[in-house]
Amino acid sequence: MARNEQQAYEVARKMILRVLDMEPGDRTTVARLAHEIEPGLLEERPGNTLFDDPMLDVTEALFDLAADEGDLLLDMSEHDGKIEGLPFNLDFIVRRRVSGKRLNVDELLEKLEWLYFTIGGCSQGRQGITFRKGDDHAWVQMDDQEDCFIRPQEKIGDDRIDTLRHVVKNSGALTWNETYWAPVLDGTKWELQLRFNDGTYFESAGNNACPTGFNVLIDGLTGLGLKAEFYDYEKEWID
Repeated sequence: MARNEQQAYEVARKMILRVLDMEPGDRTTVARLAHEIEPGLLEERPGNTLFDDPMLDVTEALFDLAADEGDLLLDMSEHDGKIEGLPFNLDFIVRRRVSGKRLNVDELLEKLEWLYFTIGGCSQGRQGITFRKGDDHAWVQMDDQEDCFIRPQEKIGDDRIDTLRHVVKNSGALTWNETYWAPVLDGTKWELQLRFNDGTYFESAGNNACPTGFNVLIDGLTGLGLKAEFYDYEKEWID
């Protein structure tokens, strides 16, 4: 039986309730959730093409609902740059967002396993950088490009990661709000994401607005390889 969008979301809503009961750092797949909640879904045959598989519709619906939860992230970043299999068979990590000025910054940064930053806009293009632990627990650095399968990866040492931790701490980034916004139609957007080995994550983003300490972060990341010219964003964006 082919499923329509409404049916896909009905199944995904059952799945998201199960995910919300899981602990930060837990792993599962959409296929495992389907086996537990809607086993008949796994027996349904795809339509004329692979893209007609109802499991793909349910997977998309599940990730849409997770995004609506606000502090929930279904993290599949460990599969970036790899050619593995169908998305509903790949593990994701259940993560919960942390925020607030009372966070133990030193303790949290010792658990850092992934950092992503990007900045740019329609007129000047986008620049970004990613630091992440690989499968062998060694750190790699990747420049941001549109095609994640051709992003160059460079293995880096602990000394550079120590510098990265200091940059994040000195900028005060873990005290930033979730969003900063100014009513400008075509301008510069930025996004910072950090993920930790206890199953938590932090994110902050802005559009032609930024918090105090933003220049420190930009300057530090540029020194670590971000291909972006330095600009006094705080002078321009903070009243």
